[in-house]
Amino acid sequence: MRLTKLNSTKKWSIKRGRWEAQLIYEGENICFFPGDLFLIEVQFERYLKQIAYTCERDIDFTITQVAERVGQRIFRGIIFRVEDWLFKRLTIQTTSI
Repeated sequence: MRLTKLNSTKKWSIKRGRWEAQLIYEGENICFFPGDLFLIEVQFERYLKQIAYTCERDIDFTITQVAERVGQRIFRGIIFRVEDWLFKRLTIQTTSI
């Protein structure tokens, strides 16, 4: 899975003082996430390191996996949160591509 879904600033919103994007899929009784969540974490971290080499995971950005069941519904996905300075660098990088 490519991280192109995160290129659009429309996918991002501010929550708790950080920019947040969610890639969450849901289904009834079963849910398929298109890709390997662990690989997506590594890809996103590498991508951010290309933009700002000094950024640190759990300080400047966080990646949280989501796996839960609510009744018959299953939710599976990943939540990305980045600091404002890193988000600005991220949006400058993606608009210049």
